[in-house]
Amino acid sequence: MDMNCNLPVYREAYKLFEGTPREVWSVLWLLERYVNGAIAQIDRIHETTHQMSEYHRTWLHDQLFLDVHSYFICWDKAQNLLKHLVKVHPDPNLLQLWERLRLFCKPFNDSRNHLEHIDERLAKNPNETGSLAGDFFIFAGERFDISDQGLNALTGAYEEVIRMITVVDASGQSLPPDQYERLPWKPTIGRELPGRRR
Repeated sequence: MDMNCNLPVYREAYKLFEGTPREVWSVLWLLERYVNGAIAQIDRIHETTHQMSEYHRTWLHDQLFLDVHSYFICWDKAQNLLKHLVKVHPDPNLLQLWERLRLFCKPFNDSRNHLEHIDERLAKNPNETGSLAGDFFIFAGERFDISDQGLNALTGAYEEVIRMITVVDASGQSLPPDQYERLPWKPTIGRELPGRRR
């Protein structure tokens, strides 16, 4: 199996090391790692599902299960770190972002929890050890969202966090979203290939 090891990932936390309080930067650094982990896992999931028609279907199915589980771990840790960032960073816009995202996070948290208790789930439904149905992975009767929409929500939230932390007015206060939208120039927040730093 030929996995893509050159995925574009975020490298924003590295740029914020100097000048950011350690209690904020350390949470942001870990948040970025888990967002990048979710990106890598979705790429692996797509690669595996693309190859499912090939000879090694059973092995690929096993790999898909592990990648799906890892994707939900990354999602869950990222949402937990975002919640923690709200506690250590004074910007009230971060709290508003967390409140908007919290309900969207719940199915990913539930999915991770479900797969953490695999032994109990198999006892209830031993015939369903995992299958694909479009953008859903089905295990023990439960459907797990592995669509790009879920990843886009996570990466979009991370980019909002970076914008809130880095875009400030002359007094050092973060700009509200409506003022940010009116800026003639906006900072570049993007994913880079590993090994390349701006």
